[in-house]
Amino acid sequence: GRREVEGKQRYSMSYWENYVKFFRYGDKSDHLIISLSTLCVMLIAPLQMWYMIKLWTILDIFQDRPKTVSQEVLYLVPYFLAITVIVWCCNVFWNYGFALVSDRITDRIRKFYLQAIASKSIAWFDENSPNELTTEMTESILKLRQGTGDKLGSVISTLCMMVLGLTVSFSTCPRLALLLSVVGTLVFTAMWYLKKEYVIANGKLQQYSKQTGGVVEEIFSLIRTVTALNNQEVQLGRYKSTLETATPIAKRAALLSSLAPGVIFCTMLLFYGVGLYYGGILIGSKEENWDGEEIRPSSVMITLIGIEVVAGNLAHTLPA
Repeated sequence: GRREVEGKQRYSMSYWENYVKFFRYGDKSDHLIISLSTLCVMLIAPLQMWYMIKLWTILDIFQDRPKTVSQEVLYLVPYFLAITVIVWCCNVFWNYGFALVSDRITDRIRKFYLQAIASKSIAWFDENSPNELTTEMTESILKLRQGTGDKLGSVISTLCMMVLGLTVSFSTCPRLALLLSVVGTLVFTAMWYLKKEYVIANGKLQQYSKQTGGVVEEIFSLIRTVTALNNQEVQLGRYKSTLETATPIAKRAALLSSLAPGVIFCTMLLFYGVGLYYGGILIGSKEENWDGEEIRPSSVMITLIGIEVVAGNLAHTLPA
């Protein structure tokens, strides 16, 4: 038991250390592109939050100053257009930057991987199937590229949006934000649990898919020997056995994928229903915020969207 725990701890440390050391394979130009891409990602979050706040404050303009609403909205239009262009440019740059650096670094890692395999002894290949090594190398490189490309930028973006969402929500309407945080926990838990179960099932399915592919490649590479020994039925039985084992897992993954939209939709309806109902009570009773201002419809919507951003991004960012 102790050795197993220590082994898991060493594996966990090795995994995270290797993830951090991934960008050490890059050169100075890669590091510069990553730094600029990170700045673009961090710039997008406050711009989007400012856009959302100004958009919902138009509700107050309709209610308080209906005669001057056209002038005030036209005043905001140039700012909306400017933010749209800036956010679009930043999105293009950071997506391209992270993807470019990820491709360049994974290409270097692939070369090191091939060099390491080529230096192994013949006895090592007797214990490790070359066909499975090929499939594993392709899948591992693909996971590296996906996990360190645009997804890494998405993680940084979601973390920034979560911090800003909490700050804006609790500074706008603290009592509503506190209530929605409790309800948002249900939304987060449902989304995270479904994602976790789907990732586990999909991971097992990929593992059996890799084994099935290794069996097929092995049969095809030794097809003359299989035919000469009249061993077709035995090899076909190996293939069918792997498929039969993977079938229940594939059904579970499909079921989770089908249930996810309905569960998320119901929890989001509950979240919006509670938020709008309690927000209506606060507006009707003319409650005041900590700064002495009355709670307005825009305050309710800004708080709602802010907590929703936090719950959704938290479920999206946390590992399964």
